[in-house]
Amino acid sequence: MRRFLFGLAVLLGGAASQASAQTRVRLEATVQPGTNAPLIRLWNLFDEPRWRQAMERSLPVRLHWRLQVWRSRPGWIDSPVSTHEWDVVIQREPLLEQYRLAVQLRGLRANVRSYPSLDALQLVYDQAQPVRGVAPTQVGEWYYRVNVEIETLNDEDFARMRRTTDGSNPGGIGAAVGRMLFMFGLPNDRLNAQTTVFRVAPRG
Repeated sequence: MRRFLFGLAVLLGGAASQASAQTRVRLEATVQPGTNAPLIRLWNLFDEPRWRQAMERSLPVRLHWRLQVWRSRPGWIDSPVSTHEWDVVIQREPLLEQYRLAVQLRGLRANVRSYPSLDALQLVYDQAQPVRGVAPTQVGEWYYRVNVEIETLNDEDFARMRRTTDGSNPGGIGAAVGRMLFMFGLPNDRLNAQTTVFRVAPRG
């Protein structure tokens, strides 16, 4: 048992060291000139090995986005005015030999698009994405705060995958050890970004 735990520690430690040496995902948020719409860009999502491997292995990669519009009050405490949240799910469909990107806004039906390869999807989603309909119109100084949580499978997804792939019962010591190793290997990340302050001037 000690030998197993030691081997597990070495495995996880080696994985962490290797991951830290790779190119990391980076979030960037700017303001689109003329419209004041927020522009968000997620660098290296498709180039970082842990995320690319997850997608290629048909593991769904979920991105939960949260964007806040903040009012800047020099000399006072800044305050958030509105919050907008949405989800993006990227998943490989092995039977169809394509990748699916689903954008889910709260309370609305998901917008799903399919791409013939991960590289084709990257050409689209790797660009700066404008968020429409959230720019403030009142006179004043403003900025945006953006947060994204990136994750793969949750517990329910894992259990469903086990039943679908091999029909086995997820219980038992052997299955528990395998599940623990699998879950430790699943990547997750949380990133934050903030734009510079911009001004909405009076009309006329």
